[in-house]
Amino acid sequence: MTETSLTSRSRLRPPTWVAAAICLLAAIEPVSHWAIETFPPAGTVPTGAHTVDTTNYLVGMAYGHSPWYSPYARCTGDYAAGDPSLFSLVHHRMYGMIGQANRVFGISPFWGLAWANALGAAFSVWAAWIFLAVAAPRLARGAFLLYALGGGLGGVLYLLSVACGWTEHPDFAARFLRYFYYELCEGPRFQPWLMVSRLYYTLSLGCGLLALVCWLRTLQRGHFRDVIFSATLLGVCTVLNLRLGPMFWGVALIMMCTVTVLPWRRRAALFVLPTAGLIVAAVGVLRLAALNPELYAGVAINARSALWLSPFVSATVFYWLLVPQALPRALHGAPAWLGRLGMGAVGYLAAFVLLYAGYQFYYGNVWHCADVMVAVRFSDWALLGVPVGTLLAPWALRRAEFTDADAPPWAALWLLAYLPIALSAWGQGWFLRVSPDRFVITLGIPMALLAASTLSRWQGTRPRLVRSIYAVMVICGLCAIAVTWSVTYGPWGYRTLQRHYDWTRFAFMDAADATLMEHIEGGVVLAPSLGAPLFGDLAALRPNTKAVYGNGTLDYSRDVMPEVRTAVAVFYSGGTPETARRALVERWCVQYVYCPATEPVADAVREELRPLPWLEPVASAGRGILFRVRD
Repeated sequence: MTETSLTSRSRLRPPTWVAAAICLLAAIEPVSHWAIETFPPAGTVPTGAHTVDTTNYLVGMAYGHSPWYSPYARCTGDYAAGDPSLFSLVHHRMYGMIGQANRVFGISPFWGLAWANALGAAFSVWAAWIFLAVAAPRLARGAFLLYALGGGLGGVLYLLSVACGWTEHPDFAARFLRYFYYELCEGPRFQPWLMVSRLYYTLSLGCGLLALVCWLRTLQRGHFRDVIFSATLLGVCTVLNLRLGPMFWGVALIMMCTVTVLPWRRRAALFVLPTAGLIVAAVGVLRLAALNPELYAGVAINARSALWLSPFVSATVFYWLLVPQALPRALHGAPAWLGRLGMGAVGYLAAFVLLYAGYQFYYGNVWHCADVMVAVRFSDWALLGVPVGTLLAPWALRRAEFTDADAPPWAALWLLAYLPIALSAWGQGWFLRVSPDRFVITLGIPMALLAASTLSRWQGTRPRLVRSIYAVMVICGLCAIAVTWSVTYGPWGYRTLQRHYDWTRFAFMDAADATLMEHIEGGVVLAPSLGAPLFGDLAALRPNTKAVYGNGTLDYSRDVMPEVRTAVAVFYSGGTPETARRALVERWCVQYVYCPATEPVADAVREELRPLPWLEPVASAGRGILFRVRD
């Protein structure tokens, strides 16, 4: 890395096509919101939400508005409806600031969220370009193209399935899940287009990448100003998303060990400041979150997952034709002890994959790969591959040759450190408590750098092949973007792809439900806790209305979310005693019991509710019915 690569503004200025890619990804949310409002499927109306978590963001946007309260707080709790403990995560305040800006400029919450998400997406992708331009200027353009627009098999295979009529097969949902999960389903993923609806992720990701930019400048030049910026940005990253801060701190640690321009003692002394920034931010966030201990309990139960290997391979299939060829060269440029550790990680991954394949072969699994079960059973056994990989490191790296045209050594170590963490469930599943699948968010950058390194090597001898690979990956990525935001979360998939994966059905509801909800005049609404959309969340968006259960229960209540979900599910189950139903209604001061038309409750349950003396039918439409609780 040269001084010019770190300081030249011309290298950091995005080319026209990079700016166009940034604008494309930033436009996803506004265009999606426009399509939802303009083209609702026949017989439906927009709900005011977009994805499964949109209502969480919209409720957060009411924070700081007077009067404000949590629509998920239980009436019998020993706290006020506007108690700060009900808004105990930092991003609740962030969304509250957006809500205040919306009110100043007269923007509706739905559209204010769209434009805020657009700015967040642009910031995170722009930060990725700056990082790549500083960290690996020779590879920046190719790596950015792969990171921003490169895709796998999901989008193309879905379009092919539609053309061939495979989507009507009764087993389509189960067989297509591996191609859907990490490429056509929004959330904390490694592709930037799948995070555009989550502002607290995009802002945190952008701050983390800029923190690494400043840290690289620090390691190259030793300027105190750079390390101050790095520590500050890492702190902001941690405040916005507690999970991402430590991940970027780990990458900074890897960089400190591989970028050897400064003496070791000088690097270690400078590293104290980013570490301090992380610790101060983390302590502040944890102290704030401790105001709501039930939030911890809900997260501990809900968020236990590791990376699913089969869907991840589908989404990254083209990378694995390129990345393995770049890994040895990048590791050869690292200090010998780090090269051995990197090969130990390779040994672990090889053992994990062999055990995974053996499990699937033994049980004859073709479409149902039981990824979580494999992680729990074999993560500990796969550790036996670490000493094997370490011992074979000199042999595996002996022919590798590192040059300045290759991906930086820290890119290989970054991938080899976080990929094993992401897919593992060490301690027979104990490690799932830290939600290791979230580490996948940071894998897009190192994979893109390593793949671009291989393509750069091939450019001189096989230029047509290189252009073809770039073209195929970008076409696949554009297909995935189109399918994700027009079908999975758009109006053109409401009765197709969304019926296979119902957790994506939050943007629309049957017109019958819109009619029923107009009869809710405020108060506490009890609606089913299973199915999609969750009408408790939709009720919570109405003025002066509260919900017993919704996705917002996790963030904005003082009850443990899975416990409430189970209690509500029992209420709507057939054969539940009247006394149990009545107890739930009294505990939550319920005023309306809602049976939706979009996701109808069982006919037997509706017939059990009708004769209850303390329920009075208010309105019915389609297969839905709204009851009022008699005083």
